[in-house]
Amino acid sequence: MERNRLKYFSRHLAGRLTVALLLVSTLLSCSADYRQTVPENCQALMAVDLSHSLGPEGMDELKSKLRVENISDCGIDGAEPIYIFETHDGRFGCVAKTDSREKLEEWLGSLVPSGQIQALSERKGLSFFLLKGSMMIAVSDAAVMMMGPVVETAHQELQRKMSRLLEAEQQLSPLFELLDVEKTGISAVAYAKALPQQLESMFLLGIDRQVAQKEVAVKFDVSHENHCLQLVAHPFSLHPETDRQLQTALEHYHPIRPFFADRISGDAVFSLACGMKGEDMLQLLRSNPTLRTVLMGMNTSLDMDKLIRSVDGNILLSLRSWQGEHSQFVVLAEQKQPDWTQDIDYWMQSAPPGTAIRRIPSASPYPQLSVNSGSWQLRLGISEDSLLYLATSDSLLQSVLQQTNRPLPAPVAAQVAHSRFCGVLGLEALAKQNSELKGMVSFLRSLLGKTDYIVYSIEK
Repeated sequence: MERNRLKYFSRHLAGRLTVALLLVSTLLSCSADYRQTVPENCQALMAVDLSHSLGPEGMDELKSKLRVENISDCGIDGAEPIYIFETHDGRFGCVAKTDSREKLEEWLGSLVPSGQIQALSERKGLSFFLLKGSMMIAVSDAAVMMMGPVVETAHQELQRKMSRLLEAEQQLSPLFELLDVEKTGISAVAYAKALPQQLESMFLLGIDRQVAQKEVAVKFDVSHENHCLQLVAHPFSLHPETDRQLQTALEHYHPIRPFFADRISGDAVFSLACGMKGEDMLQLLRSNPTLRTVLMGMNTSLDMDKLIRSVDGNILLSLRSWQGEHSQFVVLAEQKQPDWTQDIDYWMQSAPPGTAIRRIPSASPYPQLSVNSGSWQLRLGISEDSLLYLATSDSLLQSVLQQTNRPLPAPVAAQVAHSRFCGVLGLEALAKQNSELKGMVSFLRSLLGKTDYIVYSIEK
């Protein structure tokens, strides 16, 4: 009898322990590492330590925007980094650790009357909100995630995706091992294929693109100062032969002279400066499908290959407006012997129907041409200081040939002049000309404080 009671007690105790262990396991899974919500196969990853990157003044500004006295008042754990990522299919998102789900939901709810936030229906135990009509927010016990921008017809699809990410316990992305937020509070790394093609092409000269997309990554030294987000790129590959080819490709670039940095306008949407030979530039342009198509079209009127081969030294491209084929831009470049000038008369005589090439009367000993092809117009020639130029308007050309009326802030211009290759993105101009990106610019500024420019560079 006593033995039977002991057996019953043992089985009963074992059952209770099993249930207890299952409950503990469930609780542990609920408090899993919030970094596991980042897709394992993400293509780019940035970590932002708010207190480190913003400093006391920036943190005060952020708390003022959030309308809280402490970051913890809105339910987010400010002691842990915020992670911004790009998924394999090109979506962008960010995730932060939840300090108190209840506080976070209350804080988000308090913004509903202002119209900034729209509360949506719960889904699988997650709370969903919509920020400014385009950014989806999902709240769980462990994390808060935001993804977008998203159109209304895609709300449910994105909610399902975010639910899967927040519910699953994925392996950490290998990109986490390459992040280091201790130095500046911001760290970023990306596979080559995640970068805009224009940037990707810049350091893949001579490397097979299909191989590079699988084997090349870029680690960024990131800092935020003088209202500028600076990203200094360090391309690398874990495959020795690919890394050797990569470092050889980077040797094609030469330092940028301050003269060219001073001619970048603070009003430009995007400016790119680098130092290289025309033959390398031609190879770079041909590696980009979009630019290759543009070259082919212009080659029907001008010998663009010959023009580009004449380049030797610094090159500046400044994009003032971003409107597809009606974009406004100017190119300025140092050149060696301009052999292309011998072909001008031939270009004028052999111009295809609908295209007019004429000389512009000028006291300058150098040629000045106007090219009109109906859908696009171009000024082409050599400046008084022997620089090759191409521009979509005379006013734009003059603003670059002379020192611009609204130059880049001195610290930003110095960053350009201390590089071999540099791209400058003007966020104010971008937000004005592209309404779809206005929300992303606003979100970036909410994270980093006032940010006017993003500068991507390869140092000397």
